[in-house]
Amino acid sequence: MLDINFILGLQPIQTLETASSSAGTSDCVVNSSKLLDSPPFNDLGALCDPGKSIDEICQLVNNLSVDEKFSLLFRHVAPPAVFPPTFSHGFQRRFNQSWLNKYPWLLYSPKLDGIFCGPCAILLPVLERKDKGMLVNRPFSNWIIISSILANHSSLHYHRNCLAMADTLKLSVENPSTRVDVMFSDSIQKKITENEHILRQIVRAILYLGKQGLPFRGNAEKVSLSSNPGNFLALLKFFAETDPVLSNHLYHPQAKNATYISPQSQNDIINVIGYDIILAGIVHEIKASKFFSVIADEVSSHGVEHLTICLRFVDDHCEIR
Repeated sequence: MLDINFILGLQPIQTLETASSSAGTSDCVVNSSKLLDSPPFNDLGALCDPGKSIDEICQLVNNLSVDEKFSLLFRHVAPPAVFPPTFSHGFQRRFNQSWLNKYPWLLYSPKLDGIFCGPCAILLPVLERKDKGMLVNRPFSNWIIISSILANHSSLHYHRNCLAMADTLKLSVENPSTRVDVMFSDSIQKKITENEHILRQIVRAILYLGKQGLPFRGNAEKVSLSSNPGNFLALLKFFAETDPVLSNHLYHPQAKNATYISPQSQNDIINVIGYDIILAGIVHEIKASKFFSVIADEVSSHGVEHLTICLRFVDDHCEIR
C-alpha cells in the first residue's frame, strides 16, 4: 500500500557479592517500584530493587534497550552532595565520594543508598548473573568492608569482561558509524533514498497530468518501444533525460515487479491523492468552517441510482467556496 505520508513529504555479574549476613552485610528493604513508571529512568535502584526477586531483575535487565543501558551506565543519576548516614557498629557511617573517584565503574543509587557495579549489573549475561548478589543484583551498603569488597570485585574475570562490553556500548552509541549493522544499513538507506526519489518523480508526473486534464495511457505502454507510450511514460522518459536514478529505474529495473509505473500503480496513486489528500483536505476545511450548506440530487441511469452532493462553505478568509 502506498504511504500517504511519503506523498505529503512528511518523511518517517561468585564472589563476595554472594555473601550474606555472615559477612556483615544487610539489605535495606524498600518498597518495590515499577520499572519505567516515569521514563526515562536513570537510577539503577529502580531496576535492582530488593523488593524484586533475582529472576525478575534478570528479566528486566534482559529487556533493556541499548539506549536504556547506555543511559543507566553513562547518564546515571548524580549522587547527592551529602550522603545519608547509617548507624552501624556503634557509629554513624556513610558512603564516601572518593570511592566513586577510585572506582569509576561504581554507580550510587540515591533511591537505595547503595552501590552497584554498573557494567556488571547492566551488561552481565542472564545465565551468569543469576547466582550473583551484592553489587550486581543487590545494592551494597556495608561501608565497613567496602574497600576489600571493591578491590576483590575489580579483579574478577567477568567484571573485566563487562568493562570491555561497556566500552564497546559507549563507542557504538556515541559513534554509530563504527557499528557493523550501521555500516550495513548505510547501503540499505541509500537504496531507500533512491526509491523515495523515484516515487517522487512518478508522483510528479501524475500530478502534472491530473492538473492539466491529460490522459495517461498510450498505444503501447512500454518504455523501451519507440511508439507512443502515452503521456505518463513519455513524461517519465523526459524526466529521466536529466535524472540518472530514474533513468536506471526505467530502463534497468532491479525488481521488475515493483516499478510503480503500471496502470494499477497509477490508479493507486491517483486514489491516494484524490481521497486521502484532496478530499480529506476539503472535509477538514468544511468541519472547521462555521457556515456550510448541502445540496443533494439523485438521478437514475440504466437501473443504477447516482447521488450527487454539492457543498458550499465559508472558509477562513470569509470567502464562499
